[in-house]
Amino acid sequence: RIFWIIYLVPGLISPRRIFKYSIACLPLLKITFRLLRIKRRVKDNIMENYCRPVKSLIDNYAYAAERFENHVLFMFERARKDYEISYRKFYEYACAMTRGYMHLGLAGKRIAIIGENCPEWIATYLAAISSGGVAVPIDVALSKEQLVEFAKMAEVEVLVYSKTWASFVEENR
Repeated sequence: RIFWIIYLVPGLISPRRIFKYSIACLPLLKITFRLLRIKRRVKDNIMENYCRPVKSLIDNYAYAAERFENHVLFMFERARKDYEISYRKFYEYACAMTRGYMHLGLAGKRIAIIGENCPEWIATYLAAISSGGVAVPIDVALSKEQLVEFAKMAEVEVLVYSKTWASFVEENR
């Protein structure tokens, strides 16, 4: 306890008292300095491993895929079956979609995305941004008239949709 008073407010205690208390608390001081060194090492490790400059969103996913390669990123259910996607698989999937968009000439386009929440939706969003385009997420809670109006207002050039929206898209082409 005395050490922390000396450490935090050194001007309030005379040098004679500091000497007296520091000899009495020598084992405590050694332990405290060890803890401070450990704390500094932990802080440096955190800064080195977790606090790095992020250049882009896809760069952040690349870093996560490298760091947490086989850890589960998404768990979801389809047709009463459970699925898991690792960081690495998701990153590869998003990169493949990005290459596909570029190959189709969709780089730099406004890409609207409509569909239920799923890993494919997130990969589509990442691919749209990574290919240099603008991702326009459309809320599925909007009415059908509002969806059409929103797509026109956003000047969407490409629409990516899930199977549940196929009939609506075919009707309103």
